[in-house]
Amino acid sequence: MSEVKVRIEHGIEAEQRATNESFAFSGKGGEYFKIWIANILLSILTLGAFSAWAKVRTKKYFYQNTRFGKYGLDYHALPISILWFRVLLVALAIALIFVGAINWYMQFAVPVLIVLALPGLIWYSTGFEAKNSSFRGVRFRFSGACSTAYFNVIAVPLAFMICGILAGVLLTFLQGSSHARQINLLDLLQPASIGFCLGVFVAIPYLHYKLSSYRTNSHQFGSDRFKARLETRFYYGVFFKACILSALMVQFVIGISMLLSLSTDWQASLTNLITSPYSIYLLGILGIVVFLFLLWLKVFYSVRCRNYVLNRLQLQSAASFHSKEQISSAFHIALMNSLLFVFSLGLAWPWIKVRTARYRVEAFDMKLFGNLDLYIAELQRRETRPAEELFDLELKM
Repeated sequence: MSEVKVRIEHGIEAEQRATNESFAFSGKGGEYFKIWIANILLSILTLGAFSAWAKVRTKKYFYQNTRFGKYGLDYHALPISILWFRVLLVALAIALIFVGAINWYMQFAVPVLIVLALPGLIWYSTGFEAKNSSFRGVRFRFSGACSTAYFNVIAVPLAFMICGILAGVLLTFLQGSSHARQINLLDLLQPASIGFCLGVFVAIPYLHYKLSSYRTNSHQFGSDRFKARLETRFYYGVFFKACILSALMVQFVIGISMLLSLSTDWQASLTNLITSPYSIYLLGILGIVVFLFLLWLKVFYSVRCRNYVLNRLQLQSAASFHSKEQISSAFHIALMNSLLFVFSLGLAWPWIKVRTARYRVEAFDMKLFGNLDLYIAELQRRETRPAEELFDLELKM
């Protein structure tokens, strides 16, 4: 048994020797701009074929500039495997469109087929990204089952929708029986629709929880597994807070429009606001306020969820993680990035991406239990897969 294992098994000694290490990002906007503009031009000239190489070049740049100590991450995907997979997807899409044009009833089947393919694509792409990423020669892995992806993405939302529809129908029957009147099919349509919408609404945070837990607990670094104890109530709490804030924002907009138009009817006040000679200025101000709120809401939800997952994340007994992203700082960066993107007509995208990556990476710490070099050496010893695989599973498929 290696020295690092002995240290980890003795919890007190490991805790005493635990050290906090920070990640750093060394990328620069000017450097990435050269890669970005070359990727765009070559993708246009090759009618999109170079996009696979563009993805690998972009991933390599950001991975290799994400550093932990003296070492950076690395990305090993073969562009040709990505290209063949994309060609396969395009061919399937063309085939579906062609079949739908021949048989009109197949047009209704195409969206269903796309939805059924979505969990498989999530599972495949997650595994592909994991096994082609490495740190100091040790590959990441994804051990999640494809059937679990289908259960989380298809079965769970479907169950919520069916329960919502049944609840709406059952409530209608109970009301009809209490009033001793006959229920027809049209009477069931409205409550079933409302129940369906409520089912979708309630399913969103649970689906987010299931996918986060699935992706987090199915990743490995070498032979060691990542794990995080996630709770459903957190996702429901953040989701319903966002919904309450959104409802308050709608009330604010309606209240401002009623105040400006001096009307107590919200529909009339909105009509008067639109037809007012100053409507373009008033609507512009309201539009800016709504945009700022939606941007803040997006930052609020994403930062809260990301911090929650990373602060509960552990790498077996070797390390734990901590994220110190702040909503105010993240919102400031998102706002400045939005303004920069608009006023530069999109040319500032490389600087925006680098700035966002630097903030997220440098807000991320890892607490190590034991010696990192010994731990990596042990994982490298257990690593049996070759560093480069010329004929990947993707290429064979």
